[in-house]
Amino acid sequence: MSVQQIQSGYAAQLVVRLLDASGDPVLAVPATSVTAQYKKQGDTLWTSKSVSAGEWAAGPDGRYTLLFSASELDTEGRFVYRVDAPSADTFTGDIDIVADWATVVDQLEALLNGLAQKVSTGAVDQTKREQDEALQNLDQRVSSVLSKLQLLQAQAAVMRKKIDSLSP
Repeated sequence: MSVQQIQSGYAAQLVVRLLDASGDPVLAVPATSVTAQYKKQGDTLWTSKSVSAGEWAAGPDGRYTLLFSASELDTEGRFVYRVDAPSADTFTGDIDIVADWATVVDQLEALLNGLAQKVSTGAVDQTKREQDEALQNLDQRVSSVLSKLQLLQAQAAVMRKKIDSLSP
């Protein structure tokens, strides 16, 4: 599944990132210098798109948006587009075109349900039990050390009394 999904039959501005061979952003590219093409789901050949100034907008860091019309985005499935510009590597992007937003919601719910099933509450419960047991064990060891320390303190007090009684 592509990152971006568009509802079929609606115009949309798609992101284009123009970089040169060194990976640096290519800035201030006018619409007249851009060559754009696209393929709809099932197409084997690229379709050329004439880019007008109103369809091409510059953003920061070599990012642009290219407006595709409702008729260009009217076929469900994968939509692939590419843009060439002087001094820039060819940019290729893709989106999924869906019948309606209910389809998107269904896909997201299926993804969420799949992830929820992968999170095992049994594993979480087991980890909690192990941590509780480790804490109880540590508590018992601390109690044992404290008891031994109290016994040693009592023995030291008895020895002090004996030493004090031996002194003239």
